[in-house]
Amino acid sequence: MITPDGRHYVVGKLDGPRIAVLDLDRPDAGVREINLEDSEAVRARGTPAKLPHMASWAVAGDSVFIPLVGEERLAVLDRSTFGFVGSVPLRGHPVYAVRSPSERELWVSFSGEEDDSFIDVVDVETLRVKQSIEVGRRVYHFDFTPRGTYVVATANGAERLVLIDAATYRVVDEQALRSPSGVFGVWRAFRLGRKLHVGKRSGHHCVPQREINALLIALAGEGLDVVRLKGGDPFVFGRGGEELLALAAASVPFEVVPGVSAGTAATGSAFIPVTHRAVARSVTFFTAHTAVGGEVAIDYDALARIGGTLVAFMGLSRLGDVASALIAAGLDPDLPAAVVSESTTPRQRVVTSTASLISEDAARAGVTTPALVVFGHVVRFPVWLREVEGLARASPAPAF
Repeated sequence: MITPDGRHYVVGKLDGPRIAVLDLDRPDAGVREINLEDSEAVRARGTPAKLPHMASWAVAGDSVFIPLVGEERLAVLDRSTFGFVGSVPLRGHPVYAVRSPSERELWVSFSGEEDDSFIDVVDVETLRVKQSIEVGRRVYHFDFTPRGTYVVATANGAERLVLIDAATYRVVDEQALRSPSGVFGVWRAFRLGRKLHVGKRSGHHCVPQREINALLIALAGEGLDVVRLKGGDPFVFGRGGEELLALAAASVPFEVVPGVSAGTAATGSAFIPVTHRAVARSVTFFTAHTAVGGEVAIDYDALARIGGTLVAFMGLSRLGDVASALIAAGLDPDLPAAVVSESTTPRQRVVTSTASLISEDAARAGVTTPALVVFGHVVRFPVWLREVEGLARASPAPAF
């Protein structure tokens, strides 16, 4: 367990009302043995040859909460002295505890056929169970998303991913998993692991790509599990291929978790389908940037001739040049066009216009990167959608 102050501990259950605490940052100090029925009975002993049964624990406020495996309660210890403060009675045998980002709640899962599909929410201040959540499946592991909005739980032997709204305590989604340990590991790494920001925005790369490649190799060489977390699909203008080539050249083993490309996710969040049978049977992705910068040799004649939907990645800074080149190559200047900015976030903005005016209208609206540019009749789909919805509301339901 890593506490908020950065210290590393292991907690184990001993016989009777006793636990053992080992400070991994000071292993030579030995194991502290704590009697949970006597706040004064804290003594040190030598490091055992075999650690006792492992237990998860959580730090919230001034207290340490430890699920007592085999008992129907949580032990509450003083955070600074590890002295026993009290206990929280529970419905079953607790096995896993996670605190909320606000430190006001503790979420606890259980073992046993009757109770292992529940998560209990304990109020840290009152030390009482305030909510019991029926997950419907055996809970394996769980943790809060980085912003604390949801709780992600793996269930049914880690074959399912369950999403719980942390405010309403309701299960809002459930998905089957192909690689559950990897998915859950991302959440754990986000909360407990070392995080290095190497993100890129237009005109500002805080870490050059060559250094990112070297960093991945160096961290893997330290024996660490390294997650290169990217937005979108790393193999669609994401330089994922460059990083894999660097890792392969250094004989570093790796695996790939496919992502969802902004080419379909950003447009989808704006209700713009990149293909629609009536108007677009193809979609073409292209970028206005190369790995070394500068102007790109784009076959605008081919893009203007191919038809369907055109989606430009990283094209906002050169939108005027791109639109002018497409029109010069034969693209209809009145073809609908859109810019989708900061998609899938609360700051998402969508500017719609025509190919000839999109650059001017986007600049006037002040949209910012990251942004995606779309050319094609599908840009009008949200308008068609509103029209159909309006007709549906105005017309009575048909009788069958």
